[in-house]
Amino acid sequence: TDLVLYCIDYGLPYEPGLPLWQEGYDQQDWHKINKEQGLQSVRRAMVQHTEMRAKQLQERFRDSQVFSNVIVPGIDLVRKKLNEFQFHDIDGHISRLQEELKRQIAKRKAELERAQIRVKQLQFPPEWDSMLASFAGTVRKYLDATHAATELYDPSTGSTKEDDSILWTSDEEAKRVAKNALDSNDKHDEEGLSWFTGEVDRKVVSLLTEYCGFESELRIACIRSWQRLVDEFTGMLSFAPMPCVPASLHDMAKMRVGTGQSGQLNFTEETVKVVVSLGEDPKHRGLVRPLVEQLERRMRLLVERDYRSAVASLEGR
Repeated sequence: TDLVLYCIDYGLPYEPGLPLWQEGYDQQDWHKINKEQGLQSVRRAMVQHTEMRAKQLQERFRDSQVFSNVIVPGIDLVRKKLNEFQFHDIDGHISRLQEELKRQIAKRKAELERAQIRVKQLQFPPEWDSMLASFAGTVRKYLDATHAATELYDPSTGSTKEDDSILWTSDEEAKRVAKNALDSNDKHDEEGLSWFTGEVDRKVVSLLTEYCGFESELRIACIRSWQRLVDEFTGMLSFAPMPCVPASLHDMAKMRVGTGQSGQLNFTEETVKVVVSLGEDPKHRGLVRPLVEQLERRMRLLVERDYRSAVASLEGR
């Protein structure tokens, strides 16, 4: 026969003060076990209780032969069959889940890559990059083509427009930088917007022009004017007043180099530290910092002028 009857009696549930409840026969206080020992202890106690009640039924009806292959006491066989059904081909299930998970991960990675490419295209569209590259190439050609420009000729008057010209002498560059800084409320006086002072700058430029071939009086623009500015900066460095190093600083540096605790100190690094420390004196503001600041101001002015000129030329085409 295919029909099997599983018979079990769990007994009365536990209730405080219930007169018919019998210890060792009826159900235990599951709530108390759960509170004191946890849920797993409740599960084990329930399994033991069903096994005990199955044995009691078996003993009670042994002589009457009620139980056979058709009527079975307890639910052990049911529980075993349920466990077998749940764990049937468990390895296969795990493998299939792993494969599905890998497919989902690969799918999400592909979607993420497509999204990243799309975001990049939205933030930096190829058309914009092409336009910038084209503009940069055109400006470069403009700067190269105007490298040799030394004057701006006006056909109507036959003379140069010095006020509107983009071709400046070295002195005109310095004056325009000072004017722009003062107009923008830069916190510098007029002397603070020169290499040293106006009078000293003119003397140094005169010496560079006379003995070093410096093109101070030539009106030029673009890359050639940038190169001239760097030459002027180099010349000014040659005349920069260098403060003396006090003997105490010199002796302390020598002692540090000779008595380094964590290893031999680098002599060059210690020398640089001594030189930089001189710049902490408000009277000096560093050895070359003022010159570098002036180079930055003048170079920014030249670059802005030349790029504006390039854009104006492109717009006029």
